[in-house]
Amino acid sequence: MSKFWSRLLWLFVIVVIVGYIIVWLLPTPQLEGTATPEEREQVVAQVRQVADDLPKEMRLDKVKAHPRRVVEVNVTWTDRTTAPDTKDRVAWAELADQVAVLIAKEYLREDWQVNVAMWFKKSPFSSSLPYGLAGRAAGKEPEGGPAFLYR
Repeated sequence: MSKFWSRLLWLFVIVVIVGYIIVWLLPTPQLEGTATPEEREQVVAQVRQVADDLPKEMRLDKVKAHPRRVVEVNVTWTDRTTAPDTKDRVAWAELADQVAVLIAKEYLREDWQVNVAMWFKKSPFSSSLPYGLAGRAAGKEPEGGPAFLYR
């Protein structure tokens, strides 16, 4: 390889390395409407308080706030004797919707949304899909409702 091409190759390598360093040092811009990590932590702490208001048959499992102001909540039904029929997906979706309405009215700020997945574990080998889903936007009159699965 001639001297010219090796110098050109080294120049290209240096430009690429400098470019990567500049991109690495620049802060990532926050998209408009996204929640900061501090906001998300506050919302998760607020939503975790709903565990006291849930019926004794329900257990709050996972609460995760996403950057686009959506809170994901997993609730597990723990009592086998009072559980709705596992084939009645409408009843499970309505249970999830009750939890979603409670969270949307009492525990979330106006510009957030909650998605609730209702689980029921009979055994470790039972279904890995939620039995009921519901989503609501926060506010005094939360918009949204249950999502009827497998109708």
